[in-house]
Amino acid sequence: MTELKPVPAEQDLHQNRLKLSDLLQELNFASSSLLIIRDLVNLDSVFVHRVGSLAELGKPVTVVLNNVKPITAAGDKLHLLSHLEAVTKTVLIEENNLWENPDFRFNSDAHYLNNCVAKTGNFRTTRPFSPYREKTDQVEVGNEKYLNPKDLTAVTKKYQTEGKRVVFISGVFDVLHVGHLHYFEEAKARGDVLIILSNSDYSAAKQPKNVNFDRPINPLRDRVEVLAAFDVVDHVAGFDEPNLLDIFGQLENIIYVKTEKDLRSETVNQEIELVKKRGGEIFIASAIKKPDKLDFYNSTAAINTQRQTEIRINSGTKISPDLVQQSRDIIGEYFAVEFPEIATLFDHQVDLLLVKLLVWNAKTGLLTGLREQSARALEMPVPEAATMQSKDIKELTTAILQNA
Repeated sequence: MTELKPVPAEQDLHQNRLKLSDLLQELNFASSSLLIIRDLVNLDSVFVHRVGSLAELGKPVTVVLNNVKPITAAGDKLHLLSHLEAVTKTVLIEENNLWENPDFRFNSDAHYLNNCVAKTGNFRTTRPFSPYREKTDQVEVGNEKYLNPKDLTAVTKKYQTEGKRVVFISGVFDVLHVGHLHYFEEAKARGDVLIILSNSDYSAAKQPKNVNFDRPINPLRDRVEVLAAFDVVDHVAGFDEPNLLDIFGQLENIIYVKTEKDLRSETVNQEIELVKKRGGEIFIASAIKKPDKLDFYNSTAAINTQRQTEIRINSGTKISPDLVQQSRDIIGEYFAVEFPEIATLFDHQVDLLLVKLLVWNAKTGLLTGLREQSARALEMPVPEAATMQSKDIKELTTAILQNA
């Protein structure tokens, strides 16, 4: 196995700094469409579609990072964005708030990333339960780089017949960071065609580490859109199996690239041995450290850190994850259902309301009383039961409004 050495991404921070006057000159000459963003928490399919829609206007797309905090994180974000096929250039404007600058706000070639994009990514990341469980044949993916798993062997052999070396990497790739991009780049450097094998929603949900039913965060169709947006990626294919042994058992002379931490997995080592038996090559990509040099990029760690902080509701109200979990457990027991079955009904605002109601019920007992009265009502004649329930609901609503 040959270890690949990473190339630092901090150089992008220095190479892409631009003066406001130069950016304004570019805008006035109408030489490109500007997409101005304050920050980029998660590179998700909503952002990818936004960039793609600007590219369809016919002008080169320049993504402008404005007032990114902390500034040390800007280099990685610039590097990540610069490898999107639809992006021609990425620049950093440290000074001036372009969101308040009339020279940009009133120019038809300057576009601003709506805050809802960040909220979409944050909502999915902090959601305690994932609703996505579909297999590959249940998902419609319209991206031209997507391969039907049934066509994977034929496409690989076609490339090999043309004398091209086909490289494979694998993973869920749920929340992307610059470490993933380095992984993609190093893998592509080992051959001519890069194919990413990504776990389907069904496969990701079945992984042993998914003990809380919270993965995948993004469904396969969205993950494909993001992965396929990178210029180094040639194809993406989903798979339902817990490992790649069946897929690799049909392929010969491929190149398989994994990361250092993947070697801890017994399954990955079995895949590696199978690839080698079938004439393939194995390369190990080094893990990439963050700009502070204190830690490596890790999606799971980043997600867990975000979830361990208090859940921030748009209104500014905070409720702890423990309290949310307790409330959801109570509801699951109350309705006698497994919570994953009703997970899609809940979002942060519902959690906030749920917690408030349960806390209020603990003080007043009115919700519990309503449940007991409703249970008794089920044994009454229909007209009498309906009258009773209507009266109880009115009383409960009045009490809630008075105590809100």
